[in-house]
Amino acid sequence: MRKKTLFIATMFASSSFAMPIPPQNNQDDNSNITFNLSSSKEIKSDLTILNISHDDSASNPNKSLDQIDKSQTSIKSILSKYPTIQIVNSNIQVITNYDKNGEVNNYTGNIVYSISDKNIRNLNNFISEIKDKDWKIQNIKYTTSESLKDINEDILIKNLNDKLKQRMALIKSENQFKSCSIKELNINRQSDDQPFVPMMFNKQMNSNEMVSTNSSPQIDSSGIINNNIINKMTVSFYTTLKCK
Repeated sequence: MRKKTLFIATMFASSSFAMPIPPQNNQDDNSNITFNLSSSKEIKSDLTILNISHDDSASNPNKSLDQIDKSQTSIKSILSKYPTIQIVNSNIQVITNYDKNGEVNNYTGNIVYSISDKNIRNLNNFISEIKDKDWKIQNIKYTTSESLKDINEDILIKNLNDKLKQRMALIKSENQFKSCSIKELNINRQSDDQPFVPMMFNKQMNSNEMVSTNSSPQIDSSGIINNNIINKMTVSFYTTLKCK
């Protein structure tokens, strides 16, 4: 049989990792067959992330740093009551404020914490404790934890393995090949992730009242609503077979 290359599909997204398998032989009648397989699954969000911030004004940078230390000690003391709430990220900075003449007016110490929990009730209890301490909720995000993504990725890969075996058998039969082996396999995972939704929250508002700036029902007077956002995950196989 003459050497030929068959392209069953050509579209393919960038791969996250590759598992090349060297060809068994270098014969002239080898055929390279390339195709793409995809499988998708909808996953409910199981993790809520909040970005909270705190600002303190001071007459000099040293006082600003002292106030930041006090604010961090206070928030960490509250967080210690909720062991399931995780600190995803934190950032502190001292900002110099100038008046209209370009002279230094004062300094602002800014703290930002990203916290997460799978339990909405814990986050609402935490929010109720910080509402009178000048902390603001910047935004909120419903997402899928890495552990749940990994579980569903394994399911999708198993489905694709079954599809791959069926496709290889079909290609071998239709083209009357004696054998087909995997020359190269690239696997790509894509997961739709919802963006952060801006929020407003300060102690001047009544009780636990918080408002979403885009009018979506992320939060009401009783606290954060568990929206169970649906995220879509797609796993793709980009496969090159060596058949003869």
